[in-house]
Amino acid sequence: MHKDPDIDRTALLAPRSLIEHVEERVCSALRIRGTRHISAMRDLRLPPNLDLVDLIYRTVACNYKRGDAAANRDRSKKNWRWQLQTRIRTDNPSREVVLERAIAAACCRTGREDWANQVPVASGLIAGPAGGRRAIDLAHRCGHRHFELIELKIASDTPLYAAVEIICYGCIWLLARASPPSIKPEILDADHIDLRVLAPVDYYTRYDLTELEAALNQGCGALGQARDLTMTFAFRAVDERLVGSVPLDDDALLAALDNRISWKVGRSQMSEDPFLPGVPVAHVRARLAAADGDEIGSGKFANPESSAALAVNAFGWFIERPADLPPLPGTAAMGTPERVEVEYCARFPWSGGHHPWLDAVAITPTHLIGVESKRFEPFRDTKTVSLSSAFDRPEWGDRMGRFAAMRDKLRSGELCFRYLDAAQLVKHAFGLVTEARRLSRRPVLFYLYAEPNERGERQISAEDHRHHRDEIAAFAQFVDGDEVTFLSSSYREWIDAAMPVAEAEVHFARLRQRFKL
Repeated sequence: MHKDPDIDRTALLAPRSLIEHVEERVCSALRIRGTRHISAMRDLRLPPNLDLVDLIYRTVACNYKRGDAAANRDRSKKNWRWQLQTRIRTDNPSREVVLERAIAAACCRTGREDWANQVPVASGLIAGPAGGRRAIDLAHRCGHRHFELIELKIASDTPLYAAVEIICYGCIWLLARASPPSIKPEILDADHIDLRVLAPVDYYTRYDLTELEAALNQGCGALGQARDLTMTFAFRAVDERLVGSVPLDDDALLAALDNRISWKVGRSQMSEDPFLPGVPVAHVRARLAAADGDEIGSGKFANPESSAALAVNAFGWFIERPADLPPLPGTAAMGTPERVEVEYCARFPWSGGHHPWLDAVAITPTHLIGVESKRFEPFRDTKTVSLSSAFDRPEWGDRMGRFAAMRDKLRSGELCFRYLDAAQLVKHAFGLVTEARRLSRRPVLFYLYAEPNERGERQISAEDHRHHRDEIAAFAQFVDGDEVTFLSSSYREWIDAAMPVAEAEVHFARLRQRFKL
């Protein structure tokens, strides 16, 4: 391979850091002032035949050799340790550090062991004053001998700077893997490493990173292939809720973290109108604003995983044309809807407290059909049971005994559901029975669910979908015969069985495409 004369000239000098000279050589190769300069990023052009990853690797490897790092590999036991670091000063100004520590704390509290943070890579390896302070922001165990190394960014630096940084750490990993310490950490035994920059969508919006991402991924692939392992690179967009002003609970935070998507998908979704054509936007926004959850203001509605966005778009189109709503499976005999609404509050028979909000309702001359819509929740959220003593009040009548028994068995733990939020369905049933009596209608609780194939980069297996359907069937069998009729269907089954008017057919085609139904 062609030798780099700049690397040769420094071969006899002891490095101050394992990544010494990387910045200047990258800038020289790209003919830019600095990797942190936004102006340089906007005008970035990759010279033909430049393998930037190989350049970075050769520079790091030269530093590794000049610093005699291999001989020092047992000087510290910290390198590549798999731990969660949660301590942070209350006045720490770094948004990245605050988020990283929040992720670590959430993992500790929920027992997640597939994440680590502040993973040291160079402690004790060379004598340089800055050499030992290098650490990877986040690391994720994806599977057997498969890990992600992540550089986390919110508003600092540029995607190029972050990419160079995480590729440097990937190169140090390769060198440590080739010459591991006496006690070999699990991560050094991996044969698949994904190098990732993780940032909010708006971190990427001013750049077109297509060429850069492809070149870096190709370079990482070649570097890994030469060593009989898989190495990839990508820019990934983090769920906007992670960096929002509204604090998330542990489950929501980790679920948002798990939803890592391509920067291209994130940018496309950010620019996309959240409402499909024909949905009465002003009316729907008012409904969302009046409901619990602050879907619009919190940014949850724009989330790629938003269940509310699916339900609002599916049923919102029929608000102004309720008679055109195709019957949900099993409801055809219940009559033509006189009213279709989204974000509908089915109130309990008391004034205080929280009342259930249904994603949609269809009101016919004889029935009140309340729709609970699910998208990714069955495969994401940890199901909890929170049914206060208020639900023990003698308000529901003799024909709600099965739902009451379900309430009691969920509380005691005699019944547990992994995929189905059964406690939420019980609350909705109690709200529906009182609301239906007020409207002189018969109540129906309809569970409508999507069956996505993947979440971010994670596949959702056919077995997961089968278990979800099994739990729905078990719930339906348990409550069968009560005043509230429980029915269910997937979105796909509903749409496939529907024979809508021509305009609704176009709407359903758009719905399928937008939400991958």
